[in-house]
This record gives sequence, structure tokens and C-alpha cells, in this order.
Amino acid sequence: MDTTKTAGGARLLRHLLANPINDSKQLATRLDHISYYASDEMLRPQMTAIDTHKIHAALHAVSDIPKVMALILYKKLMPALFIRLRATLRIFFENTSLLRELTRL
Repeated sequence: MDTTKTAGGARLLRHLLANPINDSKQLATRLDHISYYASDEMLRPQMTAIDTHKIHAALHAVSDIPKVMALILYKKLMPALFIRLRATLRIFFENTSLLRELTRL
């Protein structure tokens, strides 16, 4: 069931399964998002199948930002942590289609 590409996605999925929505407006919004992504790709011209594969590949390379930040905050100031954080932020800010989809959500 868990086909998420990032640790943050896996945490979000666990949270959503453990805490179901009780508000009908929030549920309707979530169902709208699901139907948008489940609909035929011809119906959403702004995001092609190529973009989808690029987004999946980019997310696969993303580090777990909360974990990296926690390590930095707890004074484990290793250069590798800053390099991973920089690489992850670069993925988000240089990939406009990924940023556009995340902004839409």
C-alpha cells in the first residue's frame, strides 16, 4: 500500500490512515485532489506523463528534511548533512513542474 517516494510521504500516509477526516469539507477537498490525479492524463494538459516521471525521479532523490534539520539542530554539524539539505532544496527550487504541483496541493 505504501508506494511513497519519500520519508515525508510515508509519514503523511501513516498520519492520514491513523487520523481519518471527520469534516465533510476537508474530505471533499481531498477527494477532489485524488480525482485530479486519478483522472485521465488527457484531461489535465498542464501535467504530462513525462512530467509525472520527472517528479517521481526528483522525489526519489529528496532527503528527509525534518530528519536532517533535527540532526543539525542537535549540534551534529557534519558537512554531509548540509550537502544533503542543499541538494534537496535545489531539487525543489530548480524543478518548476515539481514546485508547481506542490504549490497546487
